Amino acid sequence: MNIQRAQGAGRRLLELTLLVTATAILLRPEVAPATANAGPRVQLAPLTLDLADEHYVQLSLDLEGATGLTPAEIDRTQALDVAIAELAPRTGADLDTAEERADAKADLTSAILAAYDGRIAEVHVAEFLAH
Repeated sequence: MNIQRAQGAGRRLLELTLLVTATAILLRPEVAPATANAGPRVQLAPLTLDLADEHYVQLSLDLEGATGLTPAEIDRTQALDVAIAELAPRTGADLDTAEERADAKADLTSAILAAYDGRIAEVHVAEFLAH
């Protein structure tokens, strides 16, 4: 009887391990591979922004600098300022549908690229969750 219980516990542990591993793989943020002539890529700390109403957005961004820049030359605070300016005036209702969230991400990406005036080649939105 003890052998059967031990086998059952081992099986449950294996199933739990497989479930946790599969969940971790599925929830891992995707980061696009850098191109051969890309500059440095810096990751901004995850950010939670309050919207104009009682909702908020969780945001993670990666900035890919222009060729020739070093990571130290990329001012991360500028992207955060742009993100606040772009998203804070919005409401939860502005981000209800997938299309509205995609539009908000596109607006944010365009605004960040414009603010950096060519020093940033790409903006990668790793996380954009509206609550």
